[in-house]
Amino acid sequence: CLSSRSDGEPAKQWYQRRVRGYVEEKKSKKKKKKKVAEVAELQGELARFQGSGDDGVVNATFVINATANSKKMSKVRGIATFSEKIRDLRVLAVCDSGAHGAAIEAGATLCLDPTDIGKITEGEINIDEFESVVCTTACLKSLAKVARVLRAKMPHQRKGTVNDNIGTAIRASLLNVEWETVDSQNHSDFFNITLPLLKADFPITTIKDHVTTMF
Repeated sequence: CLSSRSDGEPAKQWYQRRVRGYVEEKKSKKKKKKKVAEVAELQGELARFQGSGDDGVVNATFVINATANSKKMSKVRGIATFSEKIRDLRVLAVCDSGAHGAAIEAGATLCLDPTDIGKITEGEINIDEFESVVCTTACLKSLAKVARVLRAKMPHQRKGTVNDNIGTAIRASLLNVEWETVDSQNHSDFFNITLPLLKADFPITTIKDHVTTMF
């Protein structure tokens, strides 16, 4: 029975296969334990932020070495689109009344009909109470009248806050985070990008997604 098995496989080959499988299984278990330990350690680090009295949002600073392109990297701006909402934002949605229900369901705080834009200039609606303003493509011209009041909150297609579908515009407002390179205080050829990256209670898969987005 040592020379061959009933299925025709040589005993030596079968034994080597079993040993190889056992070794690989042991290695896999070690990797899994190590991974679990790393996850636990990371979650432990994030728990410090969650218990610090903040809203659980973890800010991250990415350092960029731009020795060859230091001038090109100065004041570079961009938008990172994450898979999960990091901050709770108050969103003003400007759209036709028929889309108000979908806007509220998507996460809008308040909906405004384009015919009621005057409420912003009259002070009836305080724009400072909202972190973001979104609108449908059809309503963008109506908001041009209050562009000076909205300033940086003015909806823009580049930011994704102008869309034919108001729900898509709201989701872009909630998931997109704007970033900008700033000069590093430690080195003239280095630049920093600081932005809210995740929440302390995010699962490890979401954390990986958000970190990967910035690389």
